[in-house]
Amino acid sequence: MSIVVLAAGFSSRLRQPKALAHINGVSLLRRTLELADALRAADIVVVVPPACARYRREAGRVAVTWARNAQRHHGLSSSVRCGLRQSRYAAAALLLPVDLVRLELRELECLVLRWRACPRRVFATRMASGTAQHGGIPLILPAHMFPRAQNLQGDVGLRALIAGMPRSRVTLVDLPSAHADVDTVRDLARARRRWN
Repeated sequence: MSIVVLAAGFSSRLRQPKALAHINGVSLLRRTLELADALRAADIVVVVPPACARYRREAGRVAVTWARNAQRHHGLSSSVRCGLRQSRYAAAALLLPVDLVRLELRELECLVLRWRACPRRVFATRMASGTAQHGGIPLILPAHMFPRAQNLQGDVGLRALIAGMPRSRVTLVDLPSAHADVDTVRDLARARRRWN
């Protein structure tokens, strides 16, 4: 399995690169890479903006493959496509956003174990919008889904792809720690008050 860390977003609501924001002295990118490294995946692919020298420094000693996304203005789906192209020889890809400030290793390990028991299924984080539920990231996308994912567009393409799949091919998994993300200045301030 490859891990694709999505770190190329514009972070316009945060007004600074989300991946480089620090909480308790550690950048969100470094924290995410340490989680990914602990999972012992075949490869860690980090999707970054074209100018990524500062991102490279944050990797420290974690071995990663860098994928520059020159099309990031086309939304999250462009980063997913970029990361999956770099992971084309993997059996599956764990798509991992960089802004999940509370994400816990044990929950990611459970997600991976569920996938290993049934490697042709999509395993996605259970998300709720009102009374409706849908699959979100982190998620594990098996390799046979990579070609379909290359047609994704915009910021909601991946959600639409999962929603359009038969229920027999998708498993929604509860990952409580994946529900706190850093999208805005207020989110970052709240996270810093909690952990600094």
